[in-house]
Amino acid sequence: MPLDAANSLSLDAHECPPEGGGHACVIHLDQSTDDTEAFPVLVKAYEGDFTGDGFTDVAFTVTTFPQAADLQGLFLQLPEGFTFSYSFEVSYISTTTGGGPPVVTTIICEPHVVGDGLVESPPDPNVNMQGSQVDFDVGFGFGDPGLGQDVYAIQIVISSDTDLTLADFEGLILGVRAQSVGDDREGSAKIWGEIRCEVEEECLEGLTPGFWRQVHNLAKVTLSEECQDYFGVSSWGELLNLNFKTVFGVSGTYTVGRTTVSPDLKLSQAIAYEGGGDAGALLRHATAALLNDCAEEVNYAIPHDELITLVQTAWNSGQISQVAALKNTLEFLNELGLEEDEGFVCYHRSDLGPDYTLIG
Repeated sequence: MPLDAANSLSLDAHECPPEGGGHACVIHLDQSTDDTEAFPVLVKAYEGDFTGDGFTDVAFTVTTFPQAADLQGLFLQLPEGFTFSYSFEVSYISTTTGGGPPVVTTIICEPHVVGDGLVESPPDPNVNMQGSQVDFDVGFGFGDPGLGQDVYAIQIVISSDTDLTLADFEGLILGVRAQSVGDDREGSAKIWGEIRCEVEEECLEGLTPGFWRQVHNLAKVTLSEECQDYFGVSSWGELLNLNFKTVFGVSGTYTVGRTTVSPDLKLSQAIAYEGGGDAGALLRHATAALLNDCAEEVNYAIPHDELITLVQTAWNSGQISQVAALKNTLEFLNELGLEEDEGFVCYHRSDLGPDYTLIG
């Protein structure tokens, strides 16, 4: 199935495996270089007979959503003892008129010599994984940087003259190089992680703005050390005292009826904001989402750095439709509850698309 370049914020990698796709799992890219800016990305692995030759193949899909990043490179470690061939499908968004599809070029690394993930003689010298300290066996470069074409979805099918399975790739590394990252589109990213498919996904959880606005509930949850370090606070009270506008890096206001909705509020005020339509609701749900991710007892879907990027993109767009779309997404995630709750419904990360909307 081709990846659909026309499918914007509802882009869903789960609906875009190669024809013949079978077992699938989510790959977590949990490592990055120090200068990497966070962006929403979903990586999945599949196995099945995608080429129709009677042998099992392995496929990987990498998706973000349009204008969140420009996917420039995919890097892989490969299992030994196989002869490989590759095929691709790439989705892109053109930011200028008259552009054709991005050019797909194969960049072969020097196995066992690369050392730092540097591709030999790439078309674009920026398409590399320098700084990762990973020996990648092969790298692929996509698109034409600077020509107004953002690649936002990549599908690669890896085949051989014998069966390949996800188990063959277990523990090897997959890396992604992205440019045009961040609200100002000036950032870049080099992210990678181990290909692991045997780990059972945990249920996603979330608590509502109503829970978080009640001060006595703060004693029931623990502020993570990661959030303490990230935001420079040592307690829930200090975190809630931070300014929403500053934390999320947003500006501008929205007019809803006779109400002007401004983000220039403390988080404690934003979580309790009344009215304001979708803009006011985003103040509440974005704050609740941040608090959920910072609570050690809650397995929330969106990491706080990615959440900040999502809120920046939606609020700073000036489009109430984008604000409403993100509000709806966060509202769903914030109302999941906790796994021990009666009637709890378990959703996994693989049930969500790259923009964290529910699949199907």
